[in-house]
Amino acid sequence: MQPSRGRLPLVVVAAALACSGCGKSAEEREAERHRADAEWRAEAAVAESWRQKQEEQLVKQQLAEHQQREQVDDERERKVAEIQINADRARLIEQVRARVANPAAARFGNDHWNAARTALCGTVSIVNTSGVYSDYKGFVAAHDDVVIDSDETHARYASASAEADCAP
Repeated sequence: MQPSRGRLPLVVVAAALACSGCGKSAEEREAERHRADAEWRAEAAVAESWRQKQEEQLVKQQLAEHQQREQVDDERERKVAEIQINADRARLIEQVRARVANPAAARFGNDHWNAARTALCGTVSIVNTSGVYSDYKGFVAAHDDVVIDSDETHARYASASAEADCAP
């Protein structure tokens, strides 16, 4: 097929379009390249900034979730420890009750753990044979050992109290 007369061949038109910038000086072409590079770097910087913000948000979210899980775990551990402390206290109180004549009538006061939480210290009032409550007497309960202050056990009570550091 021959090109029609009066019309420029398609190849010539394409070459003309391709060289439309050919009439520019080297400085103009270099300036255009610099502008295009600057635009690309600016777009890349915006994209990188957006990516960093997204990453920071994700890290903050993950950190918040981690802290929340830690708080839940800490609260669970605190509750378990509290349950254990209360169970230990109840066990030791029952051991003190077992050492008195009328366990159901025993009254307790000022019971507390020693600083190391190895002994329960406090006072107990028991009903005497006349049905009258005695003055409160000190006690120390640790593991399976219970000492209640009395005339007969005062030296042992004083030693156990000092050893357990039962100061309130």
